[in-house]
Amino acid sequence: DARPLVLVSPTTTPMAQPAEPVIRAAAGAVATMPVRALFTLGQILAPATLPAAENIVYTDFVPHSAVLPHVAAAVSQCGHGTTMAALREAVPLGCFPKFGDQKGVAARGARLGAGIVLSDRPDAGEGRRALEAVLGDPSFREATQRLSVVLCEEDGAGVAADEIEAAGGSLKTV
Repeated sequence: DARPLVLVSPTTTPMAQPAEPVIRAAAGAVATMPVRALFTLGQILAPATLPAAENIVYTDFVPHSAVLPHVAAAVSQCGHGTTMAALREAVPLGCFPKFGDQKGVAARGARLGAGIVLSDRPDAGEGRRALEAVLGDPSFREATQRLSVVLCEEDGAGVAADEIEAAGGSLKTV
């Protein structure tokens, strides 16, 4: 199947409930697009309650490492895990931040050209326009490719460990 694959991946934790309207809008958008879509829903939403279409697959969980290398675009709440995994694989993002630091993560990604931030309550039309943009405008893929190079060359765990060790003298134990 030569159609591009779109991953719709809200958090798979119980905090996914605020994402339900966005998931429904994304399903409505991709159902009418020439794409294949994989939705990871966790245990919160039942696939039977979501729109059915021949190009949509709903599942509880798929490891990002198994699917992101094959994805043309991802729709996410922009938690750190999903965002960093997508950017490492040079996957442009449709962002629908809902809480916590997700708005900041989404805004930074959009500012760097890696994706588009959707409104708090997007409808299928907005979702479709965002996906058409990140799939059709090569600047999004180019931006994520530049970011991927930086992220893959950086030793984030090593840098974090060095920072923790450097702060160790000022840390107090209980």
